[in-house]
Amino acid sequence: MWKIWAVLAIAAIAGVIEMPSLVRRSAKEAAVYGIMLSIGAVLSAAAIQMADLPSPLNVLAYVFKPVNVWLGKVFG
Repeated sequence: MWKIWAVLAIAAIAGVIEMPSLVRRSAKEAAVYGIMLSIGAVLSAAAIQMADLPSPLNVLAYVFKPVNVWLGKVFG
C-alpha cells in the first residue's frame, strides 16, 4: 500500500512543481498535463496492485474492425 501512496505523492509533487508555469503559459496545456498525469498515476497504481487490465489493442481492434469490414467489401 505504501507504494501506491509513493506514486500518488510523486505525481502530486510533479503537479505542484509544473502546474504554475503551465497555467501562466496556457490553460489548455495545463489541463492536458493534469489529465495525463492523473491517468499515469492511476495506471501506475493499478500496475503496482497487479490489476488485470485489458490490452489497449482491444480498443484499436474495436475501432478499426468496421473499417476492415468496409475495405473487405470494397476491394474483396
